[in-house]
Amino acid sequence: MKRFAHNTDDLHVPAWKWYNEKVDAGGGVGFWAELYVVTDGNYETFYRNM
Repeated sequence: MKRFAHNTDDLHVPAWKWYNEKVDAGGGVGFWAELYVVTDGNYETFYRNM
């Protein structure tokens, strides 16, 4: 996971850089994400602006 988060050759780093500069330059927004493998009929939850 850490390798993915810091890989400048992937889309994750440029996307977060853009987000931090354009959307939340003041640092007031945060994310908490928990991802699980689920079976059919279940769901994934994403918490935003906590």
